[in-house]
Amino acid sequence: MLIEWCVASDADEIIVMTESGVNHSLTKLAPDKRFYYVANENCNCSECPYMKLNTSKSSAIACQSGTARGTLRRHHARALAPLERMLAVR
Repeated sequence: MLIEWCVASDADEIIVMTESGVNHSLTKLAPDKRFYYVANENCNCSECPYMKLNTSKSSAIACQSGTARGTLRRHHARALAPLERMLAVR
């Protein structure tokens, strides 16, 4: 879904926070766009060995069962609105 969204986007530059393995697909499918892979203060998602373990099926199971949990620290409160918009996309 991330790859499809990036390819369809009108943006020329996109910040991506996911494992770096998607870089090959993104540059192949959208060679005219520039992608920036970023880390946060807790981890570097582009180098995280656990990101490759996530699948659509395991993510769906976690969401349906209610075991998917996230916490937002007070100093990240500005991130809430974009996260809610992202989760509202169907």
